[in-house]
Amino acid sequence: MGVDQFSSFYGKKLPKAVVTDGDGSMREAIKEVFPSTRHRLCVWRLNKIVVDNVKNSGFLDGFKKAMYSNFTEEEFEEFWGDLVRENGLENNP
Repeated sequence: MGVDQFSSFYGKKLPKAVVTDGDGSMREAIKEVFPSTRHRLCVWRLNKIVVDNVKNSGFLDGFKKAMYSNFTEEEFEEFWGDLVRENGLENNP
């Protein structure tokens, strides 16, 4: 399905974001077909990456809460800032 077909189904609107598991082929296809659309990783993939790479259980618990909670943007920013400070990650990229 091309951009024209997709947009005709949705009233000439294109997606602002597409959520996938991070597959490289999907990432490239999204760039090509929807160049102004953001590609985001799904919650499952983000959680797997963090669990596989982070060994700080306090951060892991907080990360899961951040991923699965229903925060407003302001609540999330406050929660994330606290989580980063509590785990001494202020200078961690």
